[in-house]
Amino acid sequence: MMTGKSPIVLTTWATHRQPASNASEEMSMVMQLDEERWCLWEMGKANLEKAHKWYKDFVDKSRQEVNFEEGNEM
Repeated sequence: MMTGKSPIVLTTWATHRQPASNASEEMSMVMQLDEERWCLWEMGKANLEKAHKWYKDFVDKSRQEVNFEEGNEM
């Protein structure tokens, strides 16, 4: 940068309430935030899969096989 200082990144400011003192510190914060975001993504994905399985098992309990033939009416 022209001033020799690293820019204030909103995620850095919101997380630590102060700007990073150098580029390597800011990069480590970004890497940490990326890792936290990835963990949250995986946790959410696992929870959605668990809920999907629960609903499928619940519905499958009362599911019946139905065979339709020509001439049948609903």
